Amino acid sequence: MKKKIISFLIAVSALLGLALLNGQTSEAATTENNNDPVIFVPGAFDNETSWKEMIAQLDPNNEHPVTKFSADIDGQILRQDVRSGNSNERPFVVVLFPQNSYTEKVISKDADALRDALLTYNQKNPFKQADIVGHSNGGTITTTYLEKNASKSGFSFHFNHFISIGTPYNFQAVNGADNTAFLNRLI
Repeated sequence: MKKKIISFLIAVSALLGLALLNGQTSEAATTENNNDPVIFVPGAFDNETSWKEMIAQLDPNNEHPVTKFSADIDGQILRQDVRSGNSNERPFVVVLFPQNSYTEKVISKDADALRDALLTYNQKNPFKQADIVGHSNGGTITTTYLEKNASKSGFSFHFNHFISIGTPYNFQAVNGADNTAFLNRLI
């Protein structure tokens, strides 16, 4: 029951955040180009069930196309087109990681896998803009991905909005402790 409540809260927070940032209602969350995806990067303890529950909360009528990417332990990106949905709705893209943990080494590896998943998605479904939502450790992975890639020449994606929900940027510190080296690098 607790997982369902948390999944519901995450879904509502993401939907409200996107609607507020776009200045639209949740039913009109579209861009000029309906091919521009909303990318979800779940946290360390999310799994097959939790992301499906989140999508069900966000899209109860199954209107949005959904694509799931899983990065395996060797860094290979596995794509699954979950449903085609309505072409007038923005696609939802979910990126999952097998070894999602709170260490800089794994976060960096997952950030590279996020890059590879977005490039793989773009090959079949070209886009230039997207919105990205990172929950918990998904926020640290997304931030690391942006820090590693956004300033590189050839970085071809523009993220209109990055929403980070419950992200433990200072994950190695206890409450009230000084910033970790990881957090200082991100600042």
